[in-house]
Amino acid sequence: MAPTDPRSSSGAPRSFEGPFLSLAAEVLEITPDELADDLGPASFGQWTSLKHLQLVAAVERAYGICLSPREIRSFHTLGELARLIASKGIEA
Repeated sequence: MAPTDPRSSSGAPRSFEGPFLSLAAEVLEITPDELADDLGPASFGQWTSLKHLQLVAAVERAYGICLSPREIRSFHTLGELARLIASKGIEA
């Protein structure tokens, strides 16, 4: 299934919806409308190292996967995390 192209409230592209959208919004403590593919620590000051690990834990729990230390360090945006999940055969 091809990714959808919904937009965040800022008009930025977002390739994820559904459970991932809700999960990320809850962990990052923002509304789902504020999430976009390019949201990450460089663009969102509240994305701390602790939030990064909380996001990893929430994704692992929600999708029943285990990310390696390399994978955990490899993503820097929500879009990259969604693609990482998709690479494991799971629709984010």
